[in-house]
Amino acid sequence: MKKRNWFACAVGVLSSFTLVMASGPVSATTIVATQTGTIWDSAGSDSTVFGVTGGTLDGLTYTAIATYDTALGAPHFVVGGDGVLGGTLYDGSIYAGPSPVSATLTINGVTISFDGFYSGEADSSNDPALGGVFQDSFDYSYVDQYNNTSKDIKLYTVGNGQLFPNSIATPPSGNVCLISVICDGHFNIYQVQNGVVVQAAGMFAATSYTFAAVPEPKTWAMMLVGLGGLGVVLRSRRRQSLAVV
Repeated sequence: MKKRNWFACAVGVLSSFTLVMASGPVSATTIVATQTGTIWDSAGSDSTVFGVTGGTLDGLTYTAIATYDTALGAPHFVVGGDGVLGGTLYDGSIYAGPSPVSATLTINGVTISFDGFYSGEADSSNDPALGGVFQDSFDYSYVDQYNNTSKDIKLYTVGNGQLFPNSIATPPSGNVCLISVICDGHFNIYQVQNGVVVQAAGMFAATSYTFAAVPEPKTWAMMLVGLGGLGVVLRSRRRQSLAVV
């Protein structure tokens, strides 16, 4: 019985340690940044791109989600931090490589995707002169020999230095708009719709900007090991309780 108690205790301690390690600060290659707020300065836009009549998107709420992978593209030097960039725009240069950033923008229930095919960039810095994080996704493609389409979206925030991590692999926690001097962005969509080239553009007045790291496979593995160990401990204790009864 003592050996079993010793074994269960050891497994419990190891499992707890594993779960604590797995739930610690996450450094991941894939980060999802979500920004919400309202649109402004959209005068002159064709609001029908988002199913709205009236010629303006001002005052409507939006949700912009940028996903960036630090393992894609090429390293980008940033003062007080780091970054990655890539896309077909950089082919043949030192920045050649796939775009690390893709994004979606939802307004009035209509979602537009930005795959960053032409260029994508993600930066983070805690330098007092910059002190923020930034994502950019720009698409460009030919529709035919006369018309072309382009879509770009930018999300960014500027804080008071040191408030932000100096690596894009370690995102800031909480709503960064609460500690930022600037928390906004903009979008521009130029596309063919029902045979006609239309354009929609506007600025973001963000009220929330949050980041979530997608755990790497080894982190999930650590969590599963920890939970499995706790399961062994619980089963052992249950057996001991039944034996006593």
